[in-house]
Amino acid sequence: MDLVPNLQVFEALGGALLGAGGRVLLRNGGFIQLDMELERRQAEPVEEGGSNKGGPRGTKKLSRKEHKMMNVIAKQMNVEISQRPSEWAVIWGPSLSTGTPKRDLKKMCDPPPVEIRQYENKMFSAMRFLDPAHAAIAKADLSGRDFAELQTMYVGFLGGEPPLESIEAASPFKVGLPEGLELIPEFISEEEEENILKTLVPEDLNGLGQSLKRRWVRHFGFDFDYDTNNVDTTKPSAYAEFPKCVSPVVERLVEKNIVRKKPEQITLNHYLPGQGIPPHVDTHSPFEEPILSLSLKGSVVMDFRDGIRHSAIILPRRSLLVMKGESRFLWTHGIANRTFDVLLDVDEGVTARPREPRLSLTFRLLKENKVCNCRFPFMCDSQKGKITSENASNLEDNLVHQVYEDIAQHFSSTRHTPWPKIKEFVQNLGQSDVLLDVGCGNGKYLQLRGSCCEVGTDMSTGLLSICRSTKNAEVLKSNCLMLPFKNNTFDAIICIAVLHHLSTKERRLQAVNEIFRTLRPGGQALIYVWAKNQEVDETKSVYAQKQDVKTTSNDLAADSKQDILKNYTFLPVHNRESDFPHNDMLVPWIKGSTDKSEVHHRFYHVFNQGELEDLILEIVPQPSIIDSYYDQGNWCARFQKTHV
Repeated sequence: MDLVPNLQVFEALGGALLGAGGRVLLRNGGFIQLDMELERRQAEPVEEGGSNKGGPRGTKKLSRKEHKMMNVIAKQMNVEISQRPSEWAVIWGPSLSTGTPKRDLKKMCDPPPVEIRQYENKMFSAMRFLDPAHAAIAKADLSGRDFAELQTMYVGFLGGEPPLESIEAASPFKVGLPEGLELIPEFISEEEEENILKTLVPEDLNGLGQSLKRRWVRHFGFDFDYDTNNVDTTKPSAYAEFPKCVSPVVERLVEKNIVRKKPEQITLNHYLPGQGIPPHVDTHSPFEEPILSLSLKGSVVMDFRDGIRHSAIILPRRSLLVMKGESRFLWTHGIANRTFDVLLDVDEGVTARPREPRLSLTFRLLKENKVCNCRFPFMCDSQKGKITSENASNLEDNLVHQVYEDIAQHFSSTRHTPWPKIKEFVQNLGQSDVLLDVGCGNGKYLQLRGSCCEVGTDMSTGLLSICRSTKNAEVLKSNCLMLPFKNNTFDAIICIAVLHHLSTKERRLQAVNEIFRTLRPGGQALIYVWAKNQEVDETKSVYAQKQDVKTTSNDLAADSKQDILKNYTFLPVHNRESDFPHNDMLVPWIKGSTDKSEVHHRFYHVFNQGELEDLILEIVPQPSIIDSYYDQGNWCARFQKTHV
């Protein structure tokens, strides 16, 4: 009897087999008729908690959905889908994107695969089995079954070997750690950890501490003010005394010369799976170095970023993280909001590891004079930063004007629908009114009022050419800092998504003054700028919702088309998975939709609430602000010129 099954019996994918006589050697050494085994497994009732949303296996509905998913996978993987079983199968659902560890995927299959390959940002995993028969059994077992809530698994066969895993997902672990960063494993014992957890973490977290957006915190010594990222040393915390359970830890910090004195402030953070903390640098002036973080109960991956550099480190439970030098003052540190971490395992390669509830104790030493003279002025609240009146123009040329020239066509293809409130402002103009669009881009807001006279300005020749060719609009190249128009010319002016590209407050105020100067008395202007807060009343902006495109600074470094970035490493690159940790950031633009897409970085100054209104009210004579509001991740203000 042949031990290798005849592939003709596998012609139907998980349904009725066309041939007969296929036999397969099982792992336990026995033989079984393959078509009978598939028929038996298909007839098995679904286990509790694992409904079959596709209906009975082999139905047309399941087949259509499966065919659709396999086509998607074939394009993304660049491998043909086979109509016959092969040793390589592919499954839609359990993957890195859903945080499924390879060991869990192996448990789903009987017999299990001998190799699994997973890919970052992909909803599928490739599995190699001992032979095609085992792959066919896996398909019969899994295809059409529920994997998670609202998630169905679909299985197909590959006509060739899938791509190798890219270790880019875990590459930050291969990058050198920031200068001054040290991890001390097993800094406390299991008994000390248990005592701290038992003492400091009540069963009901509502009774103590403070619930933040993504974690629960409790302060000792002095309260940390999250609005100012500072502490008020004149107001001790309600828990002014450190709890006795941390005394051995504090004493050990001094004994081992990790700190020169006992810390005066402790923050207890409690994270549930899926919770994290945005990338940030602890404010320089209130705290000395080092900043210390003791991990308890669960381990996690912490990301460190400096401009386009990205490094990551696994923080095991009971370990102490010591941040000095660059790691304290220059690099941001944060924890992504996700229920799992992507790791590079010695045995499994790239895989996911589910997170567990985690606690951390952050120890801080207070500065006496509240002044910092570090060598990182841009990140320092005591110093003014590296953006000055002398280099601001070059920065904007490199990180704004040139970028929009490079991405003009692609940028224009994404800008086609006018926003309702801006459209309403334009359409309410009088028939004889004259409108100026400062930073008109591709002319999205021009010609919304048919009888209105309109002029557009922009610094991008590419976008102005699109205005001319698609709208035959009256446009000219001009910097918003010096508009080429007489005083009191326009009845209305709009300036949408422009001011946030100006790198200093003085330049932003100059642009607003130019808008005011060219506006006639009684005329109105509408200004939109990006908000630092991209979520209001639990509603995310369109930008914040686009989480499917990962834009971590490490991934972008190799693909960036801007060699000039090396001159601006002090500017942090925004990671779309997190909030804006700073007001001055580089925001990536991905030109294309493939893994080899070009990446360009644009400078943004994202505005705090009220900052735009304060800027407008600095104009002399002061205009009248008619309306201010939040609209899709933007702070917006409409003002009227009441004086000549």
